[in-house]
Amino acid sequence: MKAYVTAEFSPEALDKLKLLLNDEIVYESWRNTSNLYFADEDLIKKIKEIGAEILICEGDNVKKSVIDQVDLKIIGSTRGDPNNIDVEAAT
Repeated sequence: MKAYVTAEFSPEALDKLKLLLNDEIVYESWRNTSNLYFADEDLIKKIKEIGAEILICEGDNVKKSVIDQVDLKIIGSTRGDPNNIDVEAAT
């Protein structure tokens, strides 16, 4: 499965993730892009362009309107409280 990662990862953690996912990762940390929050339509477009089935984010608002438009299998959050993800819509 291909992953889209917008959360900040240390180089060591990113290497481990790449091993787990056979290097099928598009890594665009919000720290590097200065984009902590994607607009819904921009996040949908990016996920579709990449063909991502996994999204790992920190600040992006992953609402029902996003979840309904993409084919994600896994949504990961690097936050202690993933209040930016509509967990009900994702399950």
